[in-house]
Amino acid sequence: MNTLSFVILLASAAACCASGVPTFSWLQNPEPVLKITYPNGQSDIAVLKSFNPIPVQSYEREEDVDTCIYDGYLALEKDVYVTLTGCAHTNTFNVRYLT
Repeated sequence: MNTLSFVILLASAAACCASGVPTFSWLQNPEPVLKITYPNGQSDIAVLKSFNPIPVQSYEREEDVDTCIYDGYLALEKDVYVTLTGCAHTNTFNVRYLT
């Protein structure tokens, strides 16, 4: 199993392209969707859903449940599992691909 991990600051996305690192951008959808553009110009999207490793019953208030952890897959390569830590539609997050 290969693991490729990126810590991304979208504010520096332009600098990333020159170094051969993909760029990321959030699409406006009700569920988080992350567009990934690879240095060769091809792109894919990560279809994500919220993932909470802690049972909801352990929270005192329901509004505390949002952990900003997501999991999903790539739309064009469904066998590639994607996890994301960090809140959707923000500029700082960690993306991990597992193939």
